[in-house]
This record gives sequence, structure tokens and C-alpha cells, in this order.
Amino acid sequence: MRVELGGTATEQIGRISVSGIATLDGTLDIVLVNDFLPSVGDTFAFFTYDSRIGTFHSILGTDLSNGNKLLLDFGLNGLVLVTV
Repeated sequence: MRVELGGTATEQIGRISVSGIATLDGTLDIVLVNDFLPSVGDTFAFFTYDSRIGTFHSILGTDLSNGNKLLLDFGLNGLVLVTV
């Protein structure tokens, strides 16, 4: 799965929505576009579901060039990226 982040506004975040159960597997590839660089505290709700099973085996793009990182927060009904 690839998610693109181009800013903090909803329309600048690649979004996926699953009705029902989302089965996670494989690689999550986080790609920054339009020279965007997230700041500490920025959050990105990019994936919603009714429930999920599994997890990603690999997550790419979490280390940012400014020394910050993107962490994945698994919620009951969605995934959020958080900049720390």
C-alpha cells in the first residue's frame, strides 16, 4: 500500500477506506510529495476500516530528512501517522 502526504489538509493526504474487515499484509510505503516535510505533532488519518486483522511486514518512509519520524498508530477503526 502506498500513501502520499503533500500537506496537513485532508485533500493533501492519500486516503483509503474499507467497509468491513481490512486485512493488512505486505509493505506500507509512505511518500512525501510537493516538497512537504511534516512537523512534530502533525497527524495524518489515511486509512479507515470497520475492523482489521494483520499488520504490515514492512513500513517504508518513516525517517524524515529533518530528523523526525512518522509513527503508525493503529486505532480500532483506522490508521493514523503521527510525526514525532
